[in-house]
Amino acid sequence: MYWIDHTRLCDDIRRQCAHLFTALGRVDPETPVPHCPGWDAAHLAAHVHAAFTWVAGLLNSGTAEFKPPHEFLRDIPDDAMDSEAPWPVYVDGLTRAHRKTPLGERIAGEHTGDPLAESADALVDALLAGGPDRPVWTCVGEPRSRFWAAWGALEAGVHRLDAEAMLGVTPELDRDVAEQLAGFTLEVVAHPSSTPFFDPRFARLRKSGERILVRAVGSTGGPESG
Repeated sequence: MYWIDHTRLCDDIRRQCAHLFTALGRVDPETPVPHCPGWDAAHLAAHVHAAFTWVAGLLNSGTAEFKPPHEFLRDIPDDAMDSEAPWPVYVDGLTRAHRKTPLGERIAGEHTGDPLAESADALVDALLAGGPDRPVWTCVGEPRSRFWAAWGALEAGVHRLDAEAMLGVTPELDRDVAEQLAGFTLEVVAHPSSTPFFDPRFARLRKSGERILVRAVGSTGGPESG
């Protein structure tokens, strides 16, 4: 599942976040996000902040058990969230609730303000402080920090694409990292324990050993498989 160095993935989180925050700073908070129906730029910023805050909290607590994101966001009342909702519904509800809080309004107003940047720094600092083998809960595979380094690079990269799509920008990604993250995604999606964290349609991709073939745009090589 992992073939790129932990530190390099952490560096990529910082790099992708720099592009993400720049793009968010260039659009109005109410600009719709093409790849996230129903969300605007402020929702996207709130989501990224919540996601990074959650995983930094997991890493720093060293928990071996799942803890939902809203437990690490003190401005969201517990009764505002339905912890039993399907994960995609929960994440959307969390994002909308966080967007309406004073901190969410601040993030939306400042675009690239301190709370958003600090959440990314907190994630990377937690990843580097414990190293790749730091014990922590994960939804798939060995419960180690290296999972969250790959997740963080994926989260930052995907939402950079979302943000730059609002500007009509075609991003240039590090091919090695992009291939790592495509492979990581396919392995995670294919694992039964990840089912609660994805749209139910992903579970229907698991058949009887068929393979999904992925080719990089502009690649002259053969397809990558997962």
